[in-house]
Amino acid sequence: MAEVLDENDAELELATLTMDGSLCSDLSSPGEVEPREYHGGDGASCAPLSTLGEIWQWRRESWASLVTGLAPRSALVLPGNRVHCEEGVQPRVHRESVPKTLFCHDLKGGYLEDRFVNGSGAHGEYRFFHWAGIDTFIYFSHHLLTVPPLSWINSGHLHGVPVLGTLITEGREGAKVWEDIFVDLPTTIRFADTLAAICRHYRFDGYLLNVENEISKENVPKLIRFVSELRASLLRMGLKQAQVIWYDSVTCKGKLDWQNELNRKNKCFFDLCDGIFLNYTWTKSHLERSLKTAGARCLDVYVGVDVFGRNCFGGGGFDSDKAVSMIRSVGLSVALFAASWTHERLDKRNFTYLEYLFWQKLWPYLYLHGPIKLPFSTSFCQGYGINIHKNGEVFSSGPWYNLRKQQYQPCTPSVLEQQRIYGAHVKNPGSTATDATVPSDLVAAGSGPPCIKDEDAFSVLTQLGQGQVAHENQDAFYGGSCLKIGGQGCYSMKRMLVCGFRSAGILVVSVATKITSPAVVTLPALNILMLVQDRDGCYRKHVLIGAEQGGDDAYANECAVHLHRPLLNEELAKCRSSAVEQCTQKQLSVEGSNGWEVRHFSVEVFGVVLEIGAEVTSPDEPVYLGWLAVSRQDGY
Repeated sequence: MAEVLDENDAELELATLTMDGSLCSDLSSPGEVEPREYHGGDGASCAPLSTLGEIWQWRRESWASLVTGLAPRSALVLPGNRVHCEEGVQPRVHRESVPKTLFCHDLKGGYLEDRFVNGSGAHGEYRFFHWAGIDTFIYFSHHLLTVPPLSWINSGHLHGVPVLGTLITEGREGAKVWEDIFVDLPTTIRFADTLAAICRHYRFDGYLLNVENEISKENVPKLIRFVSELRASLLRMGLKQAQVIWYDSVTCKGKLDWQNELNRKNKCFFDLCDGIFLNYTWTKSHLERSLKTAGARCLDVYVGVDVFGRNCFGGGGFDSDKAVSMIRSVGLSVALFAASWTHERLDKRNFTYLEYLFWQKLWPYLYLHGPIKLPFSTSFCQGYGINIHKNGEVFSSGPWYNLRKQQYQPCTPSVLEQQRIYGAHVKNPGSTATDATVPSDLVAAGSGPPCIKDEDAFSVLTQLGQGQVAHENQDAFYGGSCLKIGGQGCYSMKRMLVCGFRSAGILVVSVATKITSPAVVTLPALNILMLVQDRDGCYRKHVLIGAEQGGDDAYANECAVHLHRPLLNEELAKCRSSAVEQCTQKQLSVEGSNGWEVRHFSVEVFGVVLEIGAEVTSPDEPVYLGWLAVSRQDGY
């Protein structure tokens, strides 16, 4: 059972974190950023290394200077099955004490529009925005050496998620590669050192090793030596957090024989690596044997789940949660493979809704992390858009796609406003289930548009009564999109962020919101809620009222609740003059336009902010949330 910890147990880890002005991204001053950095235009791109010769001749590329470092994330995580609880403080557990989730991205061979350093105009491409629920991201392709594109490294690092590349060899060509590497020991060591140097230069976080070819008996000890040398080289180069994950393929005797479990046939590699990625055709018996073999390292066993459903438990697709549930019941970690299925095989016009549905079903089995370093700022932009916005106005027109411009994403998988949403029918490959049909009594109950005509569709049940947190790309405050919050059940708190912001004084919180239906009689407002654990261990709720008057009736009978009104002009000027950090000064200077309202709050916090949530004051009308920023006024 996972050990329940207090946030104060993370004190030692977080004590070294200080204000970092470099975190003032172009979100604070988007006018200084050229549109080309979003739209592309120069053709600069990232590429894999497809042959051994290319690896030997590798030369450093300048785009590496644009890679951002791995951000720290919360040491304590929140179980995903509690993310929609309405009341009470939910217990957190240490992330090292619970099973992990690895996402191995595989989409049509990789290096599509995501390869461009400065993005492209193909704004309908795949994007990932559920970073809070995963621990490691792997960029996968069938090239010999997959170097993750800049966009994915930066997007993962922003959310504190390590991003790994892939070394893969397959068939006869793959066997020949290893023969050339194993020609002598200096060549083997040189290969390991070169891979480590590539990892360090591009600042990604390690490798998945996928050897899918036979290794001759005499070369097996050399392969084992290579794995050992790679990990040692990564450490020598100062990459202490780098990971090496072994894929369950070739055995300790050099046979290409997928085990679907951890056992004596592949344990020699597991013992040298940070984890093993098991093949997909496992049964519960495989899981139980893996658990026994792994012993104290059971959380380093990542059980493969093929979302395409190829001979995978549960059939994949929207039933992938069945496999994840089984894995978690045994206490092992999960490796999701090709979860871009929602984009590749379903109707791309409704990708966002379908992606929400997929992850909404997985969320109860995941453990959620979030940011801990201040200053913090996000527009919730997913890294694409129809236009680029600045302070609510269109700054540059035209579609764009650039994941390295993605902003921090919320910790919720969304709660869709309709009971069911249609998706283009795709039979899960490998599944024995018959084609689904839509019963006559199941109709779309909300605004989600059908992907195709009803008779060719299937429906997926979503949660009701929880309100809505949804992506909106028709409007934005900064970047290309924002969040829409509201709908049925909107009075229940929506956790937007699981976090660990420490403060010993005044926090400045800024929010940009917009009313979606200005014609309504009673204008809704968005309240921001902050759950704080004080130094004495007590929990308090700070409510930032999103209106100049009213909005506080719901808290009249609650104790340990502190209400805060937006700063008035005189208070704002005083707060701005007292701000120690330039980031805070910039934050307090932001103003809204085009219907966007910016409100600034001053909140005294002596402790740690555990989570930030939102609620809408009207039961029917949603509100756009386009910007959330938190910084320290006095630097403490």
